[in-house]
Amino acid sequence: MTDGVQTVKKNAVKSVDQILTDASQPLKDKQVHIISLGIGKRVNQLSLKTIATGDSVYSAKSFNELRPLVKQLRKGSCIGKRRR
Repeated sequence: MTDGVQTVKKNAVKSVDQILTDASQPLKDKQVHIISLGIGKRVNQLSLKTIATGDSVYSAKSFNELRPLVKQLRKGSCIGKRRR
C-alpha cells in the first residue's frame, strides 16, 4: 500500500523505476504475487505497475473507497492454513 509517489533523495543514482524494481524483484524471484494498492488522488500508476506482479494494480482515491476494494481483493486471495 502506498501513496503512489516514491520518495527519492536529491543525489540518488538510481531512477525511481530502478529503485522499485530492485525492491520488488527478490519477491518476484520467489514467485510471490505482489498486489499494488495506491491511495490518493496523485497515485503514480507506472510506479504501481513496476511493483506489482502482472496486472495486480489497484487504486482508491480515499480511505473511504478502500474498504470495498479490500473486500474485493480478499475474495481473490489465497487463504493459508489456520493456526490452532
